[in-house]
Amino acid sequence: MLKSEPSRMKIDSILVPTNVLDLWKTALSSLDTVGIKEILQAYPHLGAGFRPGHVNPAIATTRIKAALLTFPELPKEYRAFLQSASSVASVLEYLADAVVVRDAAMLGQCFGMAETFSAMLLDERLTVRTQGFALLADWDGTEPDSAQRSISALALGAKWTVFVDKINSLRLQSPPELKALDSAVAAGLLPSILPLSLRSERTPQDGRQLLELREKRKEVRLLQRALQASSFERDSALSAKLAECRAGDKSAALAKDLALQLSQLQGQFDANVNEQVNARLSHRLLPWLRPAETFASAVAQSADTNLLGRADLLLKKQADTDRLFGLRSQLQDELIRSEAMREKLKAAQLDSLHPLAELEVLSGELAMRITAIKSLLGLTPVMPVAISSAVDQFVLRLSTSISLDEIANLRQALQASESAGLLLDHELHSAYAMMGAATSRVYAQSSLAGDKPQLNPALKGLPLYALEEALAHDLPCTLVVDGHNVLHKLGWLFRSDYEQGFPGKRARQALVQRLQTLSLQRSGLMIHLWFDGPQQGESCASENLQIHFSGGCGENRADKQIVAYLHHLQLSQPTLLRAVVTDDRDEAGQALVTGALAMAVQELALWIA
Repeated sequence: MLKSEPSRMKIDSILVPTNVLDLWKTALSSLDTVGIKEILQAYPHLGAGFRPGHVNPAIATTRIKAALLTFPELPKEYRAFLQSASSVASVLEYLADAVVVRDAAMLGQCFGMAETFSAMLLDERLTVRTQGFALLADWDGTEPDSAQRSISALALGAKWTVFVDKINSLRLQSPPELKALDSAVAAGLLPSILPLSLRSERTPQDGRQLLELREKRKEVRLLQRALQASSFERDSALSAKLAECRAGDKSAALAKDLALQLSQLQGQFDANVNEQVNARLSHRLLPWLRPAETFASAVAQSADTNLLGRADLLLKKQADTDRLFGLRSQLQDELIRSEAMREKLKAAQLDSLHPLAELEVLSGELAMRITAIKSLLGLTPVMPVAISSAVDQFVLRLSTSISLDEIANLRQALQASESAGLLLDHELHSAYAMMGAATSRVYAQSSLAGDKPQLNPALKGLPLYALEEALAHDLPCTLVVDGHNVLHKLGWLFRSDYEQGFPGKRARQALVQRLQTLSLQRSGLMIHLWFDGPQQGESCASENLQIHFSGGCGENRADKQIVAYLHHLQLSQPTLLRAVVTDDRDEAGQALVTGALAMAVQELALWIA
């Protein structure tokens, strides 16, 4: 494919390729004196510096060739000379448009691609020029060799056989004298132009016919020139018309876009007008309409009041509560069975020489259950007069504990007793088992996660025990901790590290140390600790403990980051068990929406206290 020339010359509004211009410039090198004179007369500035009629031909030819690249369109003087200098142009002149379009490729194989296509651009017919541009656009620049030219000439001759035979038949119909003369000329016996001595004399009639023939030839030439001029004008007018059509299409598209923009602006204007009108009407009419709306609302509410419906809803709610906590008769039956079973366990312990440690653990759990049932029934538990042992004291305090804070204090006391060696191994095992059961009971009753869970066995679904069960089965878990919420809610644990009555850097370090210990104990638990801070950042305290600072300003800055991180886990790891530690109800509610568990701060204390 030919590359485009950065010159300005166009034919039919299409840029003339460089190869064609170079070919034309080469043809202009053969300009004769007459051709140079005609071009200089049309463009006098090309002969600047020389007297009229005394221009150096070589310099004039160079200027004419250089000026070819400056014309926006091919001048008619250039076109006339290039057509006369091109052998292909003289062939195309006698061929019909359809023949040229059909056999242009074969002509290019015969005469040369560049020579043929450039001659087509010089033709007066628009269809021929259009075909020439199309062939130039698809040409890869390869010229046919001599063998290809010969083959193409034979193929073209075979294709034009009818035309050639017709011409030969016309030659065969010429007079015998002319045939003999043509044979003598062909054999070289006579020159192509006979001398006057050999010519026959003309009669007056022949002279008049010759003059008439000459006049007719002049008329034909004039008509041909007029036809060429009219064809050129027609093609120019057609090109201008096409340009006007393209400009009209662009104007129509622009008008369409402007109409669309006007429609959009009109819609926006109407919307703004309606908004302003409604705002003014509301400002003026609402003070008059509010009393009537209030009265209508009161009437509607009174009309919708249905005591029977309210009673039905209340009974359903009571039934749900009964299904959760049970009826008094059921609790009384369970109390009798629990007390009887506890007596049997005590008798088994007294009668056995080697009582199992599990007997005492189960006896303690039954004691707590009995105390809980009596509390629900409103019965005052009978306190023993004397406490027989440290385990009995622990069981008594644990049975009367009604909050996770009290259970956490008991856990600290139990750890201190364990460090001091005040309890035996089976007593420690029993005490820790009873503490776990009491924690489940208090947690279920306080409903820290929002919904009141069912009692055992549904307690396994609570955050603390759900995480413990998953870790026991080597399943990965993620715990997201709201650091400042924990430090404020666990004042009894971190108050010694407060600075001027508020948790600061020292308190944060204390919380990090406790969570670091937890991360080392539970390697399958990934902990993310978030703090409010003016500068955003993060660090790793251990392999499974990352510390984040939210950045920004204001209160509760870490809450948004925590909720966003939980949303990220919901999309990236939907099956991962994850929990957030906070007592902020709004934050816990948003965490539940992401599929995370909401774990109370006091519940975390059972891990880190």
